[in-house]
Amino acid sequence: MLHKNLEIAEMAFSKLIVLEPRNSGYYSLLISMYAGENGWRDVAEVRGRMIELGIEKICPGASWIQLDERVHLFAAADTSHSTSDEVYLLLDEIYKHMRLAQELSMHIKSY
Repeated sequence: MLHKNLEIAEMAFSKLIVLEPRNSGYYSLLISMYAGENGWRDVAEVRGRMIELGIEKICPGASWIQLDERVHLFAAADTSHSTSDEVYLLLDEIYKHMRLAQELSMHIKSY
């Protein structure tokens, strides 16, 4: 099914890029879809095209996630999303668990 979505994404990209040829988001989404299919040659080709055209990612450190038919954008240090407080609380908890696991690992290695 992802392959069929990739074909649709390629068609959409070719149409959208005519309307906004410098929109880095279109390139980034296409790159993500190629990467999801392990199409690393295609990823390199699109990135190369971006470099040739001088197109840079507008919002580095940004991620998109689709939940319940809605696409959510999260950018580094962004607090504008309606659930950003919950997201940052969850990230703090994950970070605490990761630090604890690292400390435990180092403690075990010292024996």
